[in-house]
Amino acid sequence: GTVVVEGGTILRYLEANFRDTPPLFSSDRGTMKEIERWENLGRVDLKRCVRVLLGNSFSASPDMEKLESASKEFHAITGAFEERLERSPWLVEDRFTAADAITGPAVCYGMLLPSFSTLRSLGESIAERFKLGVERARTEEWMMRVMAYDR
Repeated sequence: GTVVVEGGTILRYLEANFRDTPPLFSSDRGTMKEIERWENLGRVDLKRCVRVLLGNSFSASPDMEKLESASKEFHAITGAFEERLERSPWLVEDRFTAADAITGPAVCYGMLLPSFSTLRSLGESIAERFKLGVERARTEEWMMRVMAYDR
């Protein structure tokens, strides 16, 4: 009977009420700060880029300046993913955490790779037009792990 909205709040609710599942957060203060840093990046910065990219992709008269800016920001953010994923298969520690759960879908919608998307024409258009997935092999592999994660 509890209504919970927003991804981070939902994950915290699940963590508190279903203790027999693997933890998504940490009791270690430094690790928790790192999880929250990635979570915030996904919730704020990545979602803003994705909104601009997808909104303008459907627009009859896209704002090319905004698109270029969002594309550059998205590419810079996924560069940070590439650096982190060079050391570990997940964003924080060596396990799936809330950081992955929150940022994964935002990266997925931003990249909309033709090989992954059920919206093939949109995915192809975005991949071709914005080149967001260029040189982001680790990020793509991670995104596929996140989207397939089932525990």
